Amino acid sequence: MGNRFEVCIDTTDPALIRPFWQAALAYGPTEVANGAIILTDPAGDGPTVWFQQVPEPKTIKNRVHLDIWFDSYQEVEEVAGQLVELGGTHLTEITDNMVFADPEGNELCLNWPE
Repeated sequence: MGNRFEVCIDTTDPALIRPFWQAALAYGPTEVANGAIILTDPAGDGPTVWFQQVPEPKTIKNRVHLDIWFDSYQEVEEVAGQLVELGGTHLTEITDNMVFADPEGNELCLNWPE
């Protein structure tokens, strides 16, 4: 039975979206044996994130997305600014979260306590 997991993000251009996800997750880049660059949690607690290059662009809304939790709205605002600078799009804001898309349209939520 599996007891750990990775997150795979399909992309036409891993180098384009990797910096966005690195900023969102506060993960570091790690080169693996096949030359690919994955993102890893510096604390070693979270899942590895890797980017699978695919030929087709994203065409529909994600059926799964990441919810990233922060301690405060101020922290979310700081990361949100970085994500926009890295080509992300702020899609909407709800009571306790902001919805973003990476440069290829993959979605995630930045959450804070109410």
